[in-house]
Amino acid sequence: MHLTVTFVKKMGLALLMVGLISICTGSAHAQNERGRFEVALRLMQQQRFDDALPILERLYENQPQTFIYFDRLIECDIELKQYERALDRIKEFKRKGTNTALVGVIEGEIYFFLGEKERAMTLWFENLNRNPGLLQVYINTARTMTERRAYTEALEVYEKARVQFKNPMLFMSEVPMIYMQAGEYDKAIIAWLELIQNSPNQASGFQRMLFRYNDPVFYDISAIEIEAFLSDLSPQDVLYGTFYELQIWLLLETQLFERSYSTALAYEESTPSFNFSLFNVGNQLLQNREYEKALQAFEYYANKGYNEIQWQSIEKQAEVWLNWAKYLRDYDLVSSKDLISYTQNARRLLENLLLNGRTYRNIPNVYVQLAELYLDYERTPTKVKPLIDALEFLPGDHDIQLNYLKGRMALTQESYAEARLFLTRANRGANVGLMAEKSRYFLALADFFAGDFEFSAIQLKSLGRQYSSYYANDALALRLWLQKMSSVDSTNTLVVEFPSAVRLIHQGRLDSAQTKLWQISESEDPFSSISIELLYEVEDDLPRYLDKLNTYLDAMNSRMLKEQLFWLRARTASHLYESVSTTLTSETVYDYYERLILEFPSGFYAPMAREKLQEFNLAL
Repeated sequence: MHLTVTFVKKMGLALLMVGLISICTGSAHAQNERGRFEVALRLMQQQRFDDALPILERLYENQPQTFIYFDRLIECDIELKQYERALDRIKEFKRKGTNTALVGVIEGEIYFFLGEKERAMTLWFENLNRNPGLLQVYINTARTMTERRAYTEALEVYEKARVQFKNPMLFMSEVPMIYMQAGEYDKAIIAWLELIQNSPNQASGFQRMLFRYNDPVFYDISAIEIEAFLSDLSPQDVLYGTFYELQIWLLLETQLFERSYSTALAYEESTPSFNFSLFNVGNQLLQNREYEKALQAFEYYANKGYNEIQWQSIEKQAEVWLNWAKYLRDYDLVSSKDLISYTQNARRLLENLLLNGRTYRNIPNVYVQLAELYLDYERTPTKVKPLIDALEFLPGDHDIQLNYLKGRMALTQESYAEARLFLTRANRGANVGLMAEKSRYFLALADFFAGDFEFSAIQLKSLGRQYSSYYANDALALRLWLQKMSSVDSTNTLVVEFPSAVRLIHQGRLDSAQTKLWQISESEDPFSSISIELLYEVEDDLPRYLDKLNTYLDAMNSRMLKEQLFWLRARTASHLYESVSTTLTSETVYDYYERLILEFPSGFYAPMAREKLQEFNLAL
């Protein structure tokens, strides 16, 4: 059987017609007919056309004026490949029927099925010539041709309709899809862009089409054609912005970040007032970890006078610096000392906002960002209390931000019940979004510190149903720790020791954290490898740390965390080599990076290790 697209579409129409038949007659007889017709339709949906056929024959015999019965009857014949029988029914219908124009479309399709393509085409076009004023005939004919992959002829029908009805806008959305199906991608893209010219709201449909096909060829052709369209437009043209934004979107989708930046900059500078294209590109660059370009994008607006867009751009610059620092720290790409310049830049920007941007509408979130900087990077919780006090005096409703910060402060003070109270309020107040996710993560962390590992895992499950955020990697690490907890004997004292070490880091008590992490790393404990990893963040004695890494890796059998520890060893050796008080040779450092690549050639750190080797080769 060959259940057609036409059939599927017609089934919905048929069900509608059933209701209309019943409404029009309102009789018991009509109700019975409706019931039988519904049974026939269900059988057809189940592809039981042999069973549906006699029901439809009886219905049509009793109601020959009801076209829908005849149409479904012919559909059964076609699905059963009883083409000659269908043609006989059509000939009989033509002698007494009134809907011969639509029947003519079906007749042509049957001859197409019989392999008589030329005759089918002749019948279709003769039918159009006999019924030049019936738009529905053009629609049905072109759709049927498209379903039979007669794309050239279908396009001809659409063009014929445009001429007949003196409307060049007819079928603007159908034509590009036919070109796509025919494999004529250049023409398809041009047709799409012509559609957008006449209906700018169709740009989103064009984007969906490209996204659905996900073919680099389509993106390349589109970029070229859009550029050609733009060359003929002036900034005053109403379509100028539509095509510029479409081009920028294309460049971002294809990860041509440098060009997307320059294109957005050109667009922004071509209009007398802000169109915010570069600002939007900055957000996309930030999401794609193109931090340097993102900073440049926001810098454009940050120098435009004291106004809302300037404040917002300064806040975004601070966000870029913090996200950059977070990325580098999460993946151990730099040491904590190397992050100072990143966090200092963010702090300078945020403090400037608090000083000069008091009227900035998003100022409460500036307080939050600065507090997070103090807590997550500088590890100075004492600096957060003045921010909370200042936030409480701001006009307006800032309960969500206040509850979040109070919860985080309670967490550093080991007041877990209080932390849960404030963080729960923040989570409920935010409901969804970034603040909801952040507060949920710290709720899980509060339970982790308190030793309630089961409930901490439940909190993380709830977090997993939301989108990824700034703390997504932290949540992932916590989830892995909890999984390891579940495999450890609950009476093991080290089950308490490891969360305690993590808590000390969050409190800024780095010396105490360092001592505890060393104790765990030197024990027979499943958390020893994780403790060694965390030591990278707090350890000052690099020679001692490097020795520990070498000893541990020599005896390590499991590949879990091994790649990361290989990377930490190479990075630690690099830092030592760059210092003046070390006997470490460049050959040793080179060997560490090389061993990482040999062991994990397709790993996350392999590209960065190769870059380091190239730097060494250039230096030697």
